[in-house]
Amino acid sequence: AGFLTRGVREVDIGCRLGGDEFALLLPNTDEIGAAVVEARLRRAVAQGEIEARCTVGLSLGAASFPPGAADESSIIARAAAAMYSNKRNRKRRMADAA
Repeated sequence: AGFLTRGVREVDIGCRLGGDEFALLLPNTDEIGAAVVEARLRRAVAQGEIEARCTVGLSLGAASFPPGAADESSIIARAAAAMYSNKRNRKRRMADAA
C-alpha cells in the first residue's frame, strides 16, 4: 500500500484487500486520470522501484463509482474482475513468450 500511495494526492487512499491484492481509491478521478496513475505505477515497477526479493508483476483493474450508487462492494468486484482479466492475459503473454 505504501508503494501505491507514493506520489498520489493526499485524498487518495491505498489499502491492502488481502493476500497480494491492494486497492487505490482515487476520489474525483475520471478514466483518463486513472490511466495516468496506472502508467506511473507500471513505470515504477518496470524501473525496479519496489524493493523485493522476487520478481514483481503488476496486474491492474479499474472501475468507476458513479455518484449516488447504492452498493460500494460492486465497485470492488468490478475492479477485481478487471484485475484478474489483466492477470490472466499477462500470464498468457508470458507463457507465449517462453
